[in-house]
Amino acid sequence: MMKYVASKIDTFVQGKLNEFFPAEVVLCNIGWVSLENPGIKRRPNFLNAFNFATEVDEIEYIRQFTRDANIDIVREFYRQTNGMRLLADKFSVPGVLFHRNGFSGYDFNCVALDFSNHGGFALPAHSPESGLIIGGSHRRFGGRTDILHDILTKSGEVIGGYFDAEPKVTDRFECIDSWLLDRITGAAKELRGEISQLKI
Repeated sequence: MMKYVASKIDTFVQGKLNEFFPAEVVLCNIGWVSLENPGIKRRPNFLNAFNFATEVDEIEYIRQFTRDANIDIVREFYRQTNGMRLLADKFSVPGVLFHRNGFSGYDFNCVALDFSNHGGFALPAHSPESGLIIGGSHRRFGGRTDILHDILTKSGEVIGGYFDAEPKVTDRFECIDSWLLDRITGAAKELRGEISQLKI
């Protein structure tokens, strides 16, 4: 494994997660995992998985999913991370899945959710803008759990909404940092609610 140097986004994500659920980070070859599963569901073994940026510039692969998104912001973001799954998949960001041989140890817990399998090829039915589906959150909506989609737009803004059900934009973020902060905070609240209902 090469020497670990945290990117700005890596440092930001770790800091915010530790404010809600302090946990030691366990490094692996393709990222890190943290917060062992206390039994809220069978898998994964860790509730947080952060993927390091790839050693190769994958922007040409990602470009097929960006539509009208601001490509400079896409490039900058994915030079710092190859996606993440946080707080028991309450918030996730897709990346590029590599079909490498030899995943071992903690790497199995830290494999990227590929764009092609996570909303990449088709926008949600009621998406108000054409852009990159940069993230998704599982949230309670209308009496059920639904997906809160986040789309990076041409202007560089991230818009969020329950676009499978309606075109209404519920959230607007001017930058990646404010979007990440909001989504991690929301995911932590959702997870705390689940944990409080269990005897663990």
